[in-house]
Amino acid sequence: MNNKRSRFFPLFLAISAVIIIAGILLYAFIGFNTSPDRPAAYTLEVKYGVVIGNDADQQEKVRELAESSMEKHGIVFSEGVTAPVVDGDSLAETTDTILSYELAASSDEAALKAVVEEINAMEEYRGARVYASYHHLEELRYFEAEWRAAVALAVAAIVALGYVTIRFGVSCGVAGLAVMAHDVLLSLSILAVARIPVYAFAPAVYAGVAALVSVVLWLVVCMRLREKFKSEEYASMNAGDVVRSVMDGALLPVCLTAAVFAAVVCVLGLVGVVGTMGVVLPALVSVAVPVYSTLLIAPNIVVPLKRMFDKRKEAKKGGYAAVKKGAQKSE
Repeated sequence: MNNKRSRFFPLFLAISAVIIIAGILLYAFIGFNTSPDRPAAYTLEVKYGVVIGNDADQQEKVRELAESSMEKHGIVFSEGVTAPVVDGDSLAETTDTILSYELAASSDEAALKAVVEEINAMEEYRGARVYASYHHLEELRYFEAEWRAAVALAVAAIVALGYVTIRFGVSCGVAGLAVMAHDVLLSLSILAVARIPVYAFAPAVYAGVAALVSVVLWLVVCMRLREKFKSEEYASMNAGDVVRSVMDGALLPVCLTAAVFAAVVCVLGLVGVVGTMGVVLPALVSVAVPVYSTLLIAPNIVVPLKRMFDKRKEAKKGGYAAVKKGAQKSE
């Protein structure tokens, strides 16, 4: 297959190898960038009504009261954030306002109770409906559910790969397996090297996405390869020429299929109201990598495999013909 794909194949492999090795080393020493995960912490919430909400001076007094009380009891807190209170039934904003503080996970609950009692006991604010409370936030990682999603994606990829092997031949199946492994490793390595923020559970999901997209894109190519290999013109063409002619016309369908996956990822990210950097961007990496490997890596793998299996097939046919001819002579 004398074209740019074959000439630059060693370069493509070298690029993938460098990124994968760097990704493995970074993961081994510092892991992925799991900054989107919310660590365990306490929050202090001070809720007040419209009387204070419409008076900037009164709002500042509430803020000063809460912060001075926390400082007195030795509680470390972040800058307070105000937001309207939302009714849980109608999801509509009410006239109340919440002033929220994120506190350290090591905060003392006895001190927090004292702070809440001090805020709620202030006489001048009782008529203005000021209520304080604290909450403990557990670390949010959701391993179990996401591992199930990752396993489901991996199983779907393996089933699709089995179909490719049965339907289009062992050479296509082996090439698909090699490319799928490459895409999983390269996708995770890019996340590790580029320090793209991911949730702690997410790398397994992104590996599953890369595996599934890789097999589906390769399936798109295999359907075209099968048609070409079965056509009459294949008899006068070698495997490299057939694969090259197929890949020349596979760019558009492969890119369109990948675009569908990318659109699904973006829609799910928006519907799920999740962070783009923490979910959508890493998933798009898992969609983009299989496009690269399907168009530039896979063709150079399937050609030698096809030649090898074709030779074996011809050798078996020749051996069978010789045995049959010998049997006829002996008769």
